[in-house]
Amino acid sequence: MNARNDPYTAQQRLVQGLEPTDFVIFDVGAYRRTTVSRYRSVLPDARVYAFEAYPESVTELERKFGGDAFIRLVPRVIADRPGTRAFYVNGRPATNSLLPRPVATRRYFPSDAGPRFTIELSVTTLDEIQGGELMALQGAGRLLSQSRSPIVFSEVLFVPLYERVPLFCELSAHLAEYGYALYGLYDLNFASNGQLRFGDAIFVNESFRRDVLDRFPEEP
Repeated sequence: MNARNDPYTAQQRLVQGLEPTDFVIFDVGAYRRTTVSRYRSVLPDARVYAFEAYPESVTELERKFGGDAFIRLVPRVIADRPGTRAFYVNGRPATNSLLPRPVATRRYFPSDAGPRFTIELSVTTLDEIQGGELMALQGAGRLLSQSRSPIVFSEVLFVPLYERVPLFCELSAHLAEYGYALYGLYDLNFASNGQLRFGDAIFVNESFRRDVLDRFPEEP
């Protein structure tokens, strides 16, 4: 698949030439294996930490990857600080979140993906592990400031699919404080009224841009 259209192929291309032992991936909100499977296919030597706390999804991940030595399943939710939080379970489990669905704005999510119930789950931070997107990144200040995560791959939202959710501009601004800039946008999704709803984004930090991106051949 073309790296310009697929974010996983794009990341595979970005890390070509680096030592495979350097690859550690934090899959925050692993759900039921899609992201983990894609990383295993494009970066088979990478170590993947799959964070997922919803019990049904954890069971599915254990069934699929429990015997994979390159994958560590971490049954925790990643947030900005450790503790316990209300976890909102929706009609489509892939949209489960620490943030509730909005009620005061136009509904930009499918009607069958609305709220069902809440449960209490243990949450932690990426910094605590040492190993909602903005909340996870706010709990990863040490990793970001020390350039230990040169590439950040995240879902980005352009409309409020959840209450108090950071939109793309806020996420981008937060990462810019740590020297990250946008590399590319992928899988953009539009609403019936033409509004851009969500997509995926890759950000890279300054050192990776200098040492890797800028060494690609210049434009013809």
